[in-house]
Amino acid sequence: MRICAALARSLLVIDEVHASDSWMTRIQKRMVDAQCALGGHTLLMSATLGASARAGWRGGALPSFDQARREPYPAVWTRRDCHPVTADPRLKTVALQALDRWSRADAAELALAAAGRAPARL
Repeated sequence: MRICAALARSLLVIDEVHASDSWMTRIQKRMVDAQCALGGHTLLMSATLGASARAGWRGGALPSFDQARREPYPAVWTRRDCHPVTADPRLKTVALQALDRWSRADAAELALAAAGRAPARL
């Protein structure tokens, strides 16, 4: 499978990865493997990814039912680790801000400012 060189160091995001059938999962896996081999990164998103699919994506062994049942949720999984999300969702605050313009530079400036206020979690 060929992958565009311009995407080689980019972040590939696949949302709702749990919804893919086996044919699409094979295509996605080849694409992810190729992109990561070129130095890129991948973020797979799913609120309901099962233990079997997670083991397949992470390249690990399938946990027993009891092990899978004890795994934290919600959590952020990396290839090597699991990071439980422990923040109380009731404490989350959301603020809206109207902007007269929205360029890439504006978006980057706001994202960097927001990132500077939050501690790194991973």
